[in-house]
Amino acid sequence: MMFNNDQKWRLEYMKISNGQKSAYSQATIDSNWNIADSLNLIEAKSIIHQYGFPGYSLVGKEGSNRFWAIVQHCDEEPDFQ
Repeated sequence: MMFNNDQKWRLEYMKISNGQKSAYSQATIDSNWNIADSLNLIEAKSIIHQYGFPGYSLVGKEGSNRFWAIVQHCDEEPDFQ
């Protein structure tokens, strides 16, 4: 769920950037992108606090790589990244 929310708004932004149609306005995309990143930051911190970084042995390669993508998008907290 976290990764899907992370990617949804980035993909919609890319559509508009590439001149494609989006079902959402730029303002809606920007707002929801920021909300998704903020919520993902809170959840990512909680996961790391509880389990440590979710590596391959805990969540598999895909799960770990997706979590890492979320962490990379936590631009508001570079120390966390």
